[in-house]
Amino acid sequence: MAERNGNDEWLAEKLKAEADRYEPDLARIRQRIRERGADQPVRRSTWLLPAAAATFVVLTAGAITALHGGGPSDPSEQVQVVGSGRTGTDSPSAAPVETSSGGPSPASSTASSVTSEPIGSTTPDAAKTTGSAATGAPRPGVDLKLAAAQPGRAVTLPGGAVDWIAAGSGPAAQTVRSERGGQQISGPHETGTATSSSTTGPFALSWTGGLAERSQTGSRTWRTVSGPAGGPETGLIIRVPAGKQTATLVLYVGADGADGQLRTRLGAQGKVTRTRLKAVSGGGYVVTIRYHTEGSGEELTTELIAGSGGSISFAAATLR
Repeated sequence: MAERNGNDEWLAEKLKAEADRYEPDLARIRQRIRERGADQPVRRSTWLLPAAAATFVVLTAGAITALHGGGPSDPSEQVQVVGSGRTGTDSPSAAPVETSSGGPSPASSTASSVTSEPIGSTTPDAAKTTGSAATGAPRPGVDLKLAAAQPGRAVTLPGGAVDWIAAGSGPAAQTVRSERGGQQISGPHETGTATSSSTTGPFALSWTGGLAERSQTGSRTWRTVSGPAGGPETGLIIRVPAGKQTATLVLYVGADGADGQLRTRLGAQGKVTRTRLKAVSGGGYVVTIRYHTEGSGEELTTELIAGSGGSISFAAATLR
C-alpha cells in the first residue's frame, strides 16, 4: 500500500506540473489532488482519469494552437515558378521560387534572350525572354549570339542547312540560292537609299547546288550597302518562316566605317531586338539566331542597318 501511495503521489506531482505548464483549470486539478490527499479509499481510476483527460485536452489545445498560430502570416507569399536552378530546399529537382512581388530569389536567375560576345552590345529594353511559363510551355522568343569571324574563315554550303543564300561572285546585287531549299529565306531586300557594291570580306564561301551559280570555291565576295551620312536609314532585310519548332538562322555579316545595327523581330507584333555591330575594317561576324513561336505562319524579320556614313556587308545566310 505504501508503494502504491508513493507512485500515486509521484504521478500526481507530474500531472500537476504539466497542468501548471499549460495553464489549465487549476482549481479543478487541485481539488482532485486534495481529495486524494485526504487518504480516502478511492481507486486510482476515480481521480487519475479526470486529471489525465484534463491534461490531454490541454495538450491537444496546445498542439492545435501551435499548428495554426506558428507566427504571423508572411505577406510576401512565395510562388513556385518553372525554370532552372535550385530552391532553398536544396532539392535537385525543385524549381526556383519567386516572391509574389516579382523579385526573384537569390537562387533563381532569368536568362536574357540576347547574348552577345564582348565585341557587340545589345539594347536591353528590346530583348525578349525565352524562359518557361508557369505551365512549363516555352514562350515565343529569340536567342541571339554574336561572334567575331577569323580572317579567311571557310564557310561551306549547304553544310546541313535546309536552305541557304550567298552573295554571288558576279554582279554586286546577285544572290545565289539553294536549288533545293524552297526559297524559305527571303531577301536580302534593300531598304532606304541602298546601292549595292562588291567588296572583299573575311569569309571564304564554297557551295554546290546553287541557282545562278552552280558551284563556287573560296569566294571572298561581300555584298556591301553604304549608309549616307545623316540618313535615311539604309540596309538589307532578310525574312525566314517561324513556327513552334525551334529554328536557327545563321548570318555572315560585317560593318565598316561606322557601327551598324542588327534588328530582329519575331512576328508582326513582336518586340524588336537591337544588337550593335561594331565597325571593324575587313572584319566580320557570325550571328546565330535561335527562335520559335507558339503558332505557325509567322516570320522572323532581320534587318542589317548601316551606320551613318558607314557600310553594312553580307556574305551568306543559312537556315536550320
